[in-house]
Amino acid sequence: MTEVNKQNISIAVIVVLYAVGVFGLLSPWRHLFQMATPITLFISACLLIWNHVNKNWKLVWFGGAAFVVGFGSEYLGVNYQLIFGNYQYGATLGIKFWNVPLMIGVNWFITIYSIGSVLPSRLPLSLFVLIAAGMAVALDWLMEPVAIAYDFWSWQNGEVPFSNYVGWFGVSVFLFLVFKRADLGGRNKFAIWFLIVESLFFVVLNAASRF
Repeated sequence: MTEVNKQNISIAVIVVLYAVGVFGLLSPWRHLFQMATPITLFISACLLIWNHVNKNWKLVWFGGAAFVVGFGSEYLGVNYQLIFGNYQYGATLGIKFWNVPLMIGVNWFITIYSIGSVLPSRLPLSLFVLIAAGMAVALDWLMEPVAIAYDFWSWQNGEVPFSNYVGWFGVSVFLFLVFKRADLGGRNKFAIWFLIVESLFFVVLNAASRF
């Protein structure tokens, strides 16, 4: 299968998947669609990996590193209120270990990999990392109201602390340095489409919550 065919199939799948998610979460059956969130994240990760050109052990190494660092930072956050603030995960993201959903590690991989893949590799390292981490924080800011409304996680007193965004920036900086160090040696034209669809998903749900 050609790269273009993979990309077109993946775009179609992700558009349908997230569009159904929007309608489902806004429907009377929202609870059922909330429980499907881990499946959506898993499919998203699989599509991103499928579209990576020149797959090799470096992609596996980076994916493992992103999962471990992301999961580890969330473990410290949930259990010791370090890095991000005082929060707890709900049931929506599925199976948990040490109070942290396994899929949150996958979500960190998705976020770092997709953003890292769309930025020009020729950017100076410091600029690449700062821009990428800023994009990750912006995505989290967009995600927070939806995540709280649909029981992804909840914050003490119901307010997202500034420390959350500082923590996101710090962990993202580290992971983008790892991303650059991994030097994956491939490209992924699907990544930009994924980020657009994912962002629109949160924009639409945020807008719908205001009515």
